[in-house]
Amino acid sequence: MGHGFHVLYRSGVNELALPRELAADLDVCVGLPGLLGVMPTMAEGPEDLDRVHELVAERERARGVPVGSLRFVPLVETPGAVLNARAVARAPTAALAEGESADVRAAGVFRDALLCRAAEAQGEGRRIAPDPGFVTPLAEGDLVLHSFARPLGVSANLALSTLFLVTHPIHFDHARFDLGEGQGIVVSGGLVVALTVAASARDLHEVLWEELLSADNIRPVAPTDTVGALTYVVGRRELEAPVGFEELTLRTLGVRGVTPSEHLAGVAVPRALLAETISRPSDYDRICREAGATCLEGKIVTQVTRRVIRALPR
Repeated sequence: MGHGFHVLYRSGVNELALPRELAADLDVCVGLPGLLGVMPTMAEGPEDLDRVHELVAERERARGVPVGSLRFVPLVETPGAVLNARAVARAPTAALAEGESADVRAAGVFRDALLCRAAEAQGEGRRIAPDPGFVTPLAEGDLVLHSFARPLGVSANLALSTLFLVTHPIHFDHARFDLGEGQGIVVSGGLVVALTVAASARDLHEVLWEELLSADNIRPVAPTDTVGALTYVVGRRELEAPVGFEELTLRTLGVRGVTPSEHLAGVAVPRALLAETISRPSDYDRICREAGATCLEGKIVTQVTRRVIRALPR
């Protein structure tokens, strides 16, 4: 248990969970001094949180703790949870982890401080704004086909899995899961998001601030899979203060085995692929087939939405 929350790690809370193990886990933690809530693992829908709520309520009554005093912070860690993440988050018993609001406020203060320092540097004649030839102007509705594509690699995947304390063996146990050339090993979702963002970075220069709004992992990625990216500009506005900066809302698709600048040149990429509401791999494939973009069918691995602030060209 850390930060007042207990992780229900011994069993999941979905329909495949072992009720005896889940009950035993709750018997240990409910009523502990300083406990703020529990973190259910492998929740795949609101009904899973309802199941935990009933079990917790029984133990709260038995221990004289007010029913509803514990909060549930579900961990999204299975394919089913990813597909139903919004429904899980809307469950009346679900909550964000303590400290999230403070973290957001702190990030906002840091962003404002960066902008102020950049504006001061411009006023002092320092070279902040890039030359026009080094920055691609972007407008709302633009689609950028990025030229940078690379695999994470087996060694890097092992090193990062160790660094970030990844525990599921499918991410690193080559003796059990490697089917040959790294296939069968699954790169953890956060690293796939990072790989996708990195693939777009070379075409988005002079970024002063970057904020992740949402990210969905759509298909598994092996360490030897090459990942490229294409970015759609959802929105753009120039900041009123300080002047000389723009804010872009970007939606980036990570694609497996595709270098967009080469393989998608001349291809009419369907705008529907970049809708935020898509979550199922089959929906992405259906849109690709209907639009004739078969080169993308089965290739889309992640969707990342960000807000960035960057300096305008001089």
